[in-house]
Amino acid sequence: MNKEIVSDTGPLISLEKLDDGFDMMRGLYEKIIVPPKVMDEITDERKRNYIKLHGIEDLIKIQNVEYATSLQGIRSLHDGEAQAISLAYNLGIPLLIEELKGRKIPSIAKIKFSGLARQIVIAFNEGIIPLNKAYKNLEIMLNKNRINRAVYDALCLQIDKQ
Repeated sequence: MNKEIVSDTGPLISLEKLDDGFDMMRGLYEKIIVPPKVMDEITDERKRNYIKLHGIEDLIKIQNVEYATSLQGIRSLHDGEAQAISLAYNLGIPLLIEELKGRKIPSIAKIKFSGLARQIVIAFNEGIIPLNKAYKNLEIMLNKNRINRAVYDALCLQIDKQ
């Protein structure tokens, strides 16, 4: 089990859509670390207590961050993305991020990153979720427009090869 991973807003939204998505992540990580702006982005009036609402007090850790100003282009991103990338960079741990624009900077900065859909494949490979749950979760992500057909097909093919 990896100890920690930083998350941007998109993967947390995707986790909400999956049956037992947060439980799957508990099998992969001890903590999902999120910067304050990411928490602000997923919290609104009806979800004021997001962490408590989803029963993830043990999984989510909110941590302040200093922007990694040495990363070229970091200030061109939304605050949540910029803080998440900066936090992963500063802590030297992997990043969950789904937006294509936001993936360019971690790629250049050699920050290990993936989207939530890839985490489903990892959870399957590590025996955390069974085959039928992996396919179901990927299908949910496709149907909820969290991934496109090409990503879905590629990840299903990876699962098929196991």
